[in-house]
Amino acid sequence: MPVVEIKLWKGRTREQKAEMAEGITKIISEVGKTAPEHVHIVFTDVDKADWAIAGKLSDE
Repeated sequence: MPVVEIKLWKGRTREQKAEMAEGITKIISEVGKTAPEHVHIVFTDVDKADWAIAGKLSDE
């Protein structure tokens, strides 16, 4: 059972996440030779203030 965790800055719509989930499930099931119903995807929305890149908070 593949589990894919995706962390994103807040702001993506439900429709965008649904489209991502569909595409990711398709590629994982095809390449990984597993049934789509066995692919689990977890989206985690993160505030920019809680994410740092190169030592700087992303909301700066």
